Amino acid sequence: MKRFWAIAAAAALLWVLLVTPFAAGASYVLPEEVTVNARSALLMYIGSDPTQDAVLFEREADVRRSPSATVRVMVGLYAIREIRARNLDIDTATGVYDRSCYLQITGTGLGVMGMQIGDTWTLRDLLTASMAETAADACVTLCTAVAGSVPAFLDGMNHLAREIGCNDTAFANVTGLDALGQYTTARDLAKIMREAMEYPELVAMMGVRNYEVNPIVGAKQQRATVNSMLRPITDSYYSKLEFGRTGYADEAGRCMVSVAKDGGYRYMTVVLGSAAADGTDRAIAHFEDTQNLYEWAFNNFSYKILLSEGQPVSQLPVDLAWSQDTVVLVTGGSFGTVVPNELDVSTVIWKPVLNSDEAVDAPIQKDTDYGRVELYIQLDQKIGEVPMIAGASVERSNVLLLWRGVRRVFTSVWLYVGIGLFLLLVAGYVALSVVHNRRRRRRKRGRK
Repeated sequence: MKRFWAIAAAAALLWVLLVTPFAAGASYVLPEEVTVNARSALLMYIGSDPTQDAVLFEREADVRRSPSATVRVMVGLYAIREIRARNLDIDTATGVYDRSCYLQITGTGLGVMGMQIGDTWTLRDLLTASMAETAADACVTLCTAVAGSVPAFLDGMNHLAREIGCNDTAFANVTGLDALGQYTTARDLAKIMREAMEYPELVAMMGVRNYEVNPIVGAKQQRATVNSMLRPITDSYYSKLEFGRTGYADEAGRCMVSVAKDGGYRYMTVVLGSAAADGTDRAIAHFEDTQNLYEWAFNNFSYKILLSEGQPVSQLPVDLAWSQDTVVLVTGGSFGTVVPNELDVSTVIWKPVLNSDEAVDAPIQKDTDYGRVELYIQLDQKIGEVPMIAGASVERSNVLLLWRGVRRVFTSVWLYVGIGLFLLLVAGYVALSVVHNRRRRRRKRGRK
């Protein structure tokens, strides 16, 4: 009976694997009426924690591209981490715009705040300007103040990128200019923004519409963000946008990474290389792509519970248990995510994946992990997974354990090898005895 269940479970698992191919991503196909011209794009639902995030759409999300000024998200992230690590007060600690800073940006054509050599700003003003505008002068001054030099700051940025799993990202400058060795991907940029969201002061700086700079040395300024989607006076204003960072460079094209919220739902979009439909530059192409993705998500997706905690999903073959051959596996937690509004929850496919297709020996402790159940829609779109755990404890039978030991003894090849050797020894002994007796009889005859 136990062997039957083990074979049946293995066959069922093999069948499921054959008819339900694994999907590398969980993204959906954009309907024809939703236009996104970006070369790379990613739309992600933001859950209560990063483990609950879900990618809804992606296009060449792992292709390396120039990030333009979206690099500033990493600039801000590394800067705020260093500021906290060194216990600096961003309202009193300062940076000075010196000749070295001036030489790094002069002739680049980058936007600036108009800082003069000797101007002294607080780290808050430098960081806010770097996040809300191109502000190359404020950015290099910030990096120098935090790390001692821009190269040292870049080293820290690249180390942090590897630390958070951005394996297709490298930085060669902090300003966003196209450069050899400066690249990222839509997926990596989403990781960087997701990490930045852990720092409320940084999020606030990426969400300002207007701000004021009050230098320790230098002229006071009233400034506005370059992100038109945050400004009600522009045609690109989008009221659902919480914060974001834009960028533009010749190679990179129009780029943007941002977060929007509406009705309790939050989404992140990344667009790299946005342009007009014919590929020519369009100043608001990144804003259009971003809004189109957000509106599609807000209007067509909703959160649904697809699996409840403790729900039976499979059976595990068990050996050495007297009264049962299997134990029921249940979900180790509930699972919910955003799915298309029209999705019927009953059509979601469960694919139990056991850690091993062999029977497990008792004793079994309740809540022990024995695999996972993967959830699919439309056969090939994996949307999540939940651990499978034992729904009950199973006692071990010592009688069956003893019987297994006996069976192993009598079915062991070494037992038969030993018997064979013993028989050979006996046969050899008999043969030697016969030879010995014959020789002794011959000797006796010779003496007579």
